[in-house]
Amino acid sequence: MLRKIWITAKSEYTDFIFSKKSILLLFSLIFLMEDVVGKMRDLAAETGVVIGKLEPFLLIFAYPAHAMIIPLMFVVVLSDFPSNKTSGVFKMVRTGRIPWLLGEVLYALMMGLTYILALLVCSILWMGGTGSFMSTWSDYMTVFDQMFPEQYMYNTNLFIGAGTVTQGSPTRVIIQSVLLMMCCLLLIALLLAMCKLLGKKIYGLFLTIVLIGIGAVGCTYFGDAKWIFPMAHTIFGQHFLEFFAKPECPLYASYIYFLALCAVVLVIDIVLVKKIRIGDDKE
Repeated sequence: MLRKIWITAKSEYTDFIFSKKSILLLFSLIFLMEDVVGKMRDLAAETGVVIGKLEPFLLIFAYPAHAMIIPLMFVVVLSDFPSNKTSGVFKMVRTGRIPWLLGEVLYALMMGLTYILALLVCSILWMGGTGSFMSTWSDYMTVFDQMFPEQYMYNTNLFIGAGTVTQGSPTRVIIQSVLLMMCCLLLIALLLAMCKLLGKKIYGLFLTIVLIGIGAVGCTYFGDAKWIFPMAHTIFGQHFLEFFAKPECPLYASYIYFLALCAVVLVIDIVLVKKIRIGDDKE
């Protein structure tokens, strides 16, 4: 069964790499590099303040307006997930319904991880000769506001908040941020699959985009109600109050949130895939 799951995932992943949809990810990468990484690089170079090469990557995950681009691009690329092409139906017949479904989910996770790794590599390359690899937070993140208060005031969106910086090293924050984002992407993939198996693909796209958009806005305006939506659980800094060690929401609670939702939706997907033929579109 594991071999069948891997064969399905590998086949879909190869098709994705050589598809036109991969170009959309390239454009989003360029946008994030110019809008986030390039501006941080230029500000650090202009002031001469030391910056860590991994900090621009972390900034993308730290702010809802930037972090939401990752799941949104995920939804766009997986707009026809799981595949209902004739080849997809043949794969389902050969491998079996459940291995086929799990293979499709594995493919979605592989695609999401590829995008995140591409963000990491591109952000490092985009920094060029500026910055260095550090195990602790750089002066750019810790004392820039004291050294250049005026420039800091006009560029606050280029700095990671204290709710993130005070809660651990850059390495710890990267690991937690990537894990939480992957949990969010898994939930999105399962929701898209559920709606597609019900013959309501458009509803699935609408549902996931609304969850992402409202969740990102909720991080700023909804107070405690933001925890209803996946985006608040996805962003590491949202879990902590500024300058306080006590978490607003424990990280383990977010993992339980994703685990519970993913388990429920996965069970629904398994029930549906046993009853519905992927080739039969009801839309």
